[in-house]
Amino acid sequence: MTQIFAGAQYLAQKGVPTFGWNINAEWDKGPNLFGEKGSYLCFTCTNAAPAFIGKQLGLHTVAILAYTAPQSATCAQGEAAGFQKYGFNVALMDTSLQFGFSDLGSDIDQMKSKGVQLVATCMDINGEVNAAKALRRAGLPNVKFYAPQGYDPATLAKYGNELNGIYFAIEFIPFEDAKDSKALQLFIKQMNALHKPINEQALAGWIDADLLYKGIKKAGPNFTQRSVVDAVNTFNGYTADGIRPPVNWGFPDGHGPANNQNNTVPVGTEVCAAYVIAKNGKFVLQFAKPHQPFLCARNNPLPPSIDPQNLYYRPPLPGQVLPTNATVPSTAPATP
Repeated sequence: MTQIFAGAQYLAQKGVPTFGWNINAEWDKGPNLFGEKGSYLCFTCTNAAPAFIGKQLGLHTVAILAYTAPQSATCAQGEAAGFQKYGFNVALMDTSLQFGFSDLGSDIDQMKSKGVQLVATCMDINGEVNAAKALRRAGLPNVKFYAPQGYDPATLAKYGNELNGIYFAIEFIPFEDAKDSKALQLFIKQMNALHKPINEQALAGWIDADLLYKGIKKAGPNFTQRSVVDAVNTFNGYTADGIRPPVNWGFPDGHGPANNQNNTVPVGTEVCAAYVIAKNGKFVLQFAKPHQPFLCARNNPLPPSIDPQNLYYRPPLPGQVLPTNATVPSTAPATP
């Protein structure tokens, strides 16, 4: 788990099976690098999550805030592309903010005058909270927020009601809804027994360990680095026993467009997320159906609209047939 994955190219060249928390574009450097949610990130690609939140809430006018750091600024491009694709008015896009800012200055005036209803950010949780507080001080308490990171029980404990109104899109079953997942319940039980924090980073390590273990088991008792890599890359529909939406490691979307000559992911991939909002000191699941926390759509290309006919829910209920663009049939082994 690293903020800057400087060793990616070296590990890829050496063929070392490497598992970790995928928050870095470098995870797609080789077929031996495995992130807990797949190994491909595209910060400038169209990000539909904040647009979907705005659509569900009936909002139209949005603003985007980001730091000057390249990763933050490129994230803002992806959010802007999503809003523009789905017909939102992007009234303000500011990628000039510095870490630790406390004043939004003229941004607040523009948001007021242009009637901004939703702010999408590409910042850490401190920046997100600072922005929300600045809007409240300016008399805009009802503006909603989308945050790409910050879903963490420790964040709630630290900020409490200051997080109110902030939405998060996450790629695993929310901890608050573990009742629908025996695998997630087991994770929580083990973390509690070890007095370890229950958060996204710990869960990423749990999922990575599960993936490594299953790769070794499939490779057999005389396994090598190469045989473990090859084994994991046969797993399609990998969900960590239902904790997350499926990843197809044996289909190009696991490692992403970098492995394709035309630099595109084939039709047949999907994008899924569970949405939560911070409300009165709690994270509350949003936009879901009973026992189906993940809302999904076709990806690469995204659907022309985010209307109900282009969306579906996961995991599928008994007898439910998913669209043909959903993940290919599972070849991932069950936990021994």
